[in-house]
Amino acid sequence: SYDPSTPYAGGDAVEADGLVYQCRTDAYGAYCNAGPEYAPGSPNSDRGWVKLGSCFGTIAPTSSPTHAGPDSGGCNHPWRESDLESYAAGARVEYNQFLFECKSDVHLSKYCKDGSYGPNGMYWDMAWNKVGWCDGTLAPTK
Repeated sequence: SYDPSTPYAGGDAVEADGLVYQCRTDAYGAYCNAGPEYAPGSPNSDRGWVKLGSCFGTIAPTSSPTHAGPDSGGCNHPWRESDLESYAAGARVEYNQFLFECKSDVHLSKYCKDGSYGPNGMYWDMAWNKVGWCDGTLAPTK
């Protein structure tokens, strides 16, 4: 059972609200000890914790990623730091064969103009939504 006073390391597994979470083994694992706002099951838990499954029954699988295709209005427009000033809410770009769209929120979309929040960065999900992939196929997740 998760205990906020326990120091957690990458790979540690805990139970919270009938679900099993594992502390990430990469740099994000530091969030496992960042306080209750990052606890397993909290709105920010995915920063440090990976949901492994349910203690009772099963968790429904997530939906498959969407194939955006080359004509989706972004796959032929690679994300570039030199284009930062042109990115606004709704802008679509391609990075690593994935299609990203700048968030529509008036505040969050401002991050699209900051290279620190680019699709290649640690905090990309604060500025961009991953819409799908552009070409080829993707292997299923576990």
